Amino acid sequence: MKMFYSAFIESVISFCVICWYGNLAIKNKNSLGSIVRVASKVAGVKFRSLDVIFKEQVLKKAKSIRTDNTHPLHHKYKFLPSGLRLAVPPASKNRYKFSFVPLSIGALNAAERRR
Repeated sequence: MKMFYSAFIESVISFCVICWYGNLAIKNKNSLGSIVRVASKVAGVKFRSLDVIFKEQVLKKAKSIRTDNTHPLHHKYKFLPSGLRLAVPPASKNRYKFSFVPLSIGALNAAERRR
């Protein structure tokens, strides 16, 4: 059961989670979370939550964008004048504030603080 979940359900979720999970409503996040909880109960194994999967995938993708100079979003990852943190682009709408770029910059900044 664990192999089936990892191969089919988690792989589909982790493939596209960075695009849509940040802008999901709480109700939709809870609905998807219930799928993971039910699968955990059926398999008898504790699976990673969608929040954990989302954070891991966003961090992984953001690191790959920062190292690839040819990526179209590479220019969005600029350091602040102090050189310690990345600058989060200004956002007036929640739709952009919770999109991939601001969330990934926040995740990178948080990962650097933990070091």
